[in-house]
Amino acid sequence: MRDLEEVMIKSLDERRRLNREHLNNKLKEDSINNAKLIIDEAKTLCGKYVDYYGCHCGYLLGATCGSDDYYWLYINNDLKLCFSSCVGNPNELEEMPNNNYSILDWIIKNDPQTIIDKVKEKFEKCDDVMMTPLYINGKEYILEI
Repeated sequence: MRDLEEVMIKSLDERRRLNREHLNNKLKEDSINNAKLIIDEAKTLCGKYVDYYGCHCGYLLGATCGSDDYYWLYINNDLKLCFSSCVGNPNELEEMPNNNYSILDWIIKNDPQTIIDKVKEKFEKCDDVMMTPLYINGKEYILEI
C-alpha cells in the first residue's frame, strides 16, 4: 500500500509541476492571454464577497491554475473552499448576503491564518497551483503551492 501512496504523491507533484510550468509559460508570452487577464481581474475582484449568478456566494480568495482550466478560489459561509471556473466572472456583493456569514466575516478580519491553513490543506490533495496571492481583508498572502 505504501508504494501506491508514494506513486500517487509523486504523480500529484509531477502534475503540479507541469501546471506551474504551463502557467509560467503563459505569463512569459508577449501577447495578452487568459492567464494574464485573470491575474489582472483578481486584483479588483478578490478579497470581496461575491456571487456566481445567484447560485454560489462566498469570499473570493484568488485564482488557481489546474490541469484543465483556470479557477476562482472562494470560501463559503460553511468555511468550505470551492472552485469556480474563471470562464465567468463573479459579481461583487455590496454587502454581506445575510447573517450566515458572520463567522466567516469574523475569521477574515481576525484570524486569516485559519483560511490560509485551509487552503494549504486543500492544495496538498490537488494538482492546482495558485496564480495569485490570497487576498484576505485587504492583505496579500503569497503561498508557494
